Amino acid sequence: MKRLAATPLEDLVKIKHRVSEVVQEPMSFQVDWQSVVDLIIDRFSERLSILVSKQTSDSIFINELDTATLSYVHAPALDGDHQSHSRRRQRQPR
Repeated sequence: MKRLAATPLEDLVKIKHRVSEVVQEPMSFQVDWQSVVDLIIDRFSERLSILVSKQTSDSIFINELDTATLSYVHAPALDGDHQSHSRRRQRQPR
């Protein structure tokens, strides 16, 4: 949003016009949902099996969920989080 705030008014008008055009155009693509599901299973199957295990403790569940999602989200840690944001961002998905 900082970039938009620094954008000249002339450019903002052009952006708004282009967004209006894009929204009114018919969708020209199809989502291959089977490929999306296959990708999720391929990438997260090990982690998903840990999440559904009855032997998984709450802390392991939270850690696995954090590791899976924080790899793709840039957000500051909340007060009281047990790990620093920079440490979480260093972890890579399995």
